Amino acid sequence: MSSGNTFSMAQFRSQSLFLPHNFRQVLRNSVQGGPPVLGYAVFVNSTQQLRSVAALGFDFVWLDPEHSSMNVETLTELIHTVSFASEGRTVPVVRVPGHGHEWIASSLDAGAGGIMIPQIDTAEQAREVCASVTFGAKNGGTRSVPPFRLIRGVTDVVPEGKTIIDVWNEYPAIIAQIESMKGVENIEEICQVERIDCIFIGHLDLRISMGLPMQRGEVDEPEYAAIVKKVNDTATKYGKAIGGSAYPPRVKEQGVGKHFILIAGDALHLQQDRKTLAKARDLFQEPALERQKL
Repeated sequence: MSSGNTFSMAQFRSQSLFLPHNFRQVLRNSVQGGPPVLGYAVFVNSTQQLRSVAALGFDFVWLDPEHSSMNVETLTELIHTVSFASEGRTVPVVRVPGHGHEWIASSLDAGAGGIMIPQIDTAEQAREVCASVTFGAKNGGTRSVPPFRLIRGVTDVVPEGKTIIDVWNEYPAIIAQIESMKGVENIEEICQVERIDCIFIGHLDLRISMGLPMQRGEVDEPEYAAIVKKVNDTATKYGKAIGGSAYPPRVKEQGVGKHFILIAGDALHLQQDRKTLAKARDLFQEPALERQKL
């Protein structure tokens, strides 16, 4: 958020940083006219780097076990680093590798405030994922309680009138990625799954599904633009937050209408360093040629 904005993610942190932020409420507030949440994508899985990222002031940090190398132990350390190094001012959000309950449970047990699920193609898949996030058969849940994460007075501190199960069930946001034409065809039913909080288009995979050339982000082809509009309009119809990326120099252009936005990341910055190298080589090229003549 901008420095002049009084919004702080710390307002939505749990009393224990081992527990998730109330990220669902943050997204609801954004849908109802509040500011979007702005995030940083991490692919270099280093706690040392994350301590620096956590101090930058982003609303969330996006961790990606689907497309970067890590095990559950590393993921747990990264989630804790984001929450504790930011003192609760930044939310760890995890894109899990698939629909299985194992990575979902491990991410949430560590305190992730949001879970992004790739390749949601049907409402049934969405409901199964929601069950994996939820405790209690009466609540439609299949998640198992992590007994050894419960340390009295440390990891179980919750607001008056709530139980730790309430916090675990109510606070984490579920972000469904639509990455295929099958998902687009079923978007109406997917958006009717109440526990889904946000719809996020995976542009590369969706374009491949449509037989279009790979290209990051939103583009202006009429065929593709119509699909993107259909997905986003349906999300809006059912009160879901809209997620996406909006990287420089098109942050405002691509971010308008979204509520959960990736605007920066370590891989993006590393790619910029390639341009820095090219410029440096150009700067030193002429003097080198002159020295050779001597």
